[in-house]
Amino acid sequence: MPSPALPAFLLLLILTAPAAAQHALPRVIGPRPSQVPAAVPRGPLQQTFHPDSARRLIPPTRWKEGAYIGGVTVGLGLALWIDAWCRSSETAGDCGGALTGGFLLGAVIGGVTGALIGGQFPKPDDP
Repeated sequence: MPSPALPAFLLLLILTAPAAAQHALPRVIGPRPSQVPAAVPRGPLQQTFHPDSARRLIPPTRWKEGAYIGGVTVGLGLALWIDAWCRSSETAGDCGGALTGGFLLGAVIGGVTGALIGGQFPKPDDP
């Protein structure tokens, strides 16, 4: 025989109001069209151009000076080091190719490194 408390418990579950967290949430609004004007092509080769609203102002730097100084310095240093290494070897012969190759390799490595370093220093404003 069922206990008399069981029907009272079921009646309590049926008649109680849902809690505040169990109410339906408002509907989620779907995606809306973009407020940014779309670029519509005017012809096969012409398109409208919408530049970025935030322009990047890149101040002039000293990257060219850094590339020149680094390229010449490292190029000469590596050329002289490779030339001395070539002349001190047992089969020392013509070291002109090694001298030229050392200068070019050093100029590329030093030029790139110097340009990266020189790009960190802004040029002063000219009056």
